[in-house]
Amino acid sequence: MIKPELEMGPERAKERYVTEAVYEQGSGALNEDTLLMKGNVFGVFDGASSIDYWKDQSGKTGGFLAANIVKEIMEKGGEEQPLREQLLAANERLAEKMQIQGIDITKKSNRWAVAAAAIRAGNKKFEWAQIGDSRILVIYKDGSYKTLGSNIDFDVESLVLWKSLVQRGERSAFDHQEMHKQMVKVREKSNIDYGFLNGESEVEQFLASGEEPLENIASILIFTDGLTIPKEDPTGEDSLDKLVKLYQAGGLKKVKDFIREEEQKDPEFQKYTRFKPHDDIAAIAVNL
Repeated sequence: MIKPELEMGPERAKERYVTEAVYEQGSGALNEDTLLMKGNVFGVFDGASSIDYWKDQSGKTGGFLAANIVKEIMEKGGEEQPLREQLLAANERLAEKMQIQGIDITKKSNRWAVAAAAIRAGNKKFEWAQIGDSRILVIYKDGSYKTLGSNIDFDVESLVLWKSLVQRGERSAFDHQEMHKQMVKVREKSNIDYGFLNGESEVEQFLASGEEPLENIASILIFTDGLTIPKEDPTGEDSLDKLVKLYQAGGLKKVKDFIREEEQKDPEFQKYTRFKPHDDIAAIAVNL
């Protein structure tokens, strides 16, 4: 049961908060990110496809289906059902859907997966839930900030390898045998070393959740990893200072435009280590 101080209907949410959203497909064939804005509940979901490139009969990838399954479950979630419970229900639904499609889930790398971040805004507090590398960033009125949930970057090892391949003149990360083995290795560690919604019961121990007071908060940002500022050193810290300053100067659009401009300046991946020219982006800002 949600505590009384968190209760707020959709209309009251619209009155109290000013929201902004950015939703943009990257360089892939499908946007495997999606977002939810329903009353006072906001969420972003980043789908990850099977490493074996599985698609359904209509050409939809596992990542696309998974992200939209999680969104659909949360759209149907009741106002009194905790976000954590909704995401766990979505995780169970993922397992069901993969079984229906005949996916061999004995291999983690075959599973569809989703990184998720969601909040429910209340009167004095907000509820939150997070898993994977989708983020919740709280910006305070004095300019300070903090993230909620996990900050584990499970792609670091893969990006280091990809950088070395680029320096050797390789053009495609995912077609390279060495890179493919690395991607499988990382996926096999899901819900062992880091969390992903992928239909496994072990996900519960990696699903972070809680409540935070709204006092002195200026904005709450929730976003998929596509809104992360590009960095030259894959082992370095994410540039959250830069992200916050860009957001304060011009909102989510300014952050997105900066990322896209930097990526466009580096079409050959020589400066910024990344898997593709442009990643999908789903981001929501709730401004108090």
